[in-house]
Amino acid sequence: MALCFKSFSQSFVVTIKGKIDIANDGSVVIISKPVDRFFTTEYIDTDDTSIVRNNRFQKQLDIPANSFILMQCKNSLYSLCFVDSIRDISFEVMTDTVKKTQQVFFFGENARANEILANWELLNIYGKQTDIIEGIIKHAATASIASDSLDVILTWYTNKLLEEYKRDKISLNCYNAFVAETEQRLLYSCKEVLDEGLRNPKAIKMSKKELKILINKLFSEYDPFNGKYFATTILTPVIISKCIFISDGIIPPVINTPKYTWRSYSADFLFVQPYFGVYDFAPRSYQQYLVGNALLVALNHSPMTEAEYMDAFNEYRKQFPGSPYNPVILGKIAGKVFPATNNTRVKLDFHK
Repeated sequence: MALCFKSFSQSFVVTIKGKIDIANDGSVVIISKPVDRFFTTEYIDTDDTSIVRNNRFQKQLDIPANSFILMQCKNSLYSLCFVDSIRDISFEVMTDTVKKTQQVFFFGENARANEILANWELLNIYGKQTDIIEGIIKHAATASIASDSLDVILTWYTNKLLEEYKRDKISLNCYNAFVAETEQRLLYSCKEVLDEGLRNPKAIKMSKKELKILINKLFSEYDPFNGKYFATTILTPVIISKCIFISDGIIPPVINTPKYTWRSYSADFLFVQPYFGVYDFAPRSYQQYLVGNALLVALNHSPMTEAEYMDAFNEYRKQFPGSPYNPVILGKIAGKVFPATNNTRVKLDFHK
């Protein structure tokens, strides 16, 4: 378990070239890049945008190696992409306006992996795969039966990636990153039905004892606190799920005596992260990124007043003076106009 995990990412200048067949001239391509490899949709700098001309755009960005970025263009592009060291990225979006479908084609190093990702061929947490995964857990009589069936699904996806690696279509870094992403997507697809089974035993076939065994097995085998998952795109909700299971006594704690620093700020963050208080149960090395990202999201979307926000941010800077989020947030605070009052604040307690 990576309780003392620390990211040591190295950034490279990467050139991104894209052609989007239905993008209008003047459309803005927004690129969200990670903070020290930690995925976020919020790290959007005006310098990290590009204008479409004749269906094309090009942008040079400083991006941490071996990480995921998100590219968006209104009504024409929404695509994740893996960045492997200094290799440039080139792609083309083709749209069937009759069938209302879209296909993304990548070129160069790791093109096949990014096509799998962009065209929803990886385990899709919003598709029928999640229904199948939930069905397996609901109808399995034991944790072992459920686990074996889930392994079959996971292996089907990871074998596809292995074949691409053996054919030299993707790099080893890329292969490892996509396997890690797939494993976390599996865990993400399990978390809701696992929680439902605890709250409503009639919703599943296995006993509560077997369900607890399954929860511990899954969150141990694909532990989101393992450093190999640090750059995955859905790490935050999976960590939240694990922290809730820890707070409920289902999973053993990773911190023997949590300080409950962030619980006191739960009400302020309700609008952007309802489970902000459970971050106290995560290792401190992960709290730095979880709380930092929540602060970044809150700066863009929260109704917090300046006093409320700065209270939380100053505590964060005291806890993590060297956090890579600090300069990012400080740069955005300068131009921020905070509301005079916060009408959404309520009293919360996630640790009854």
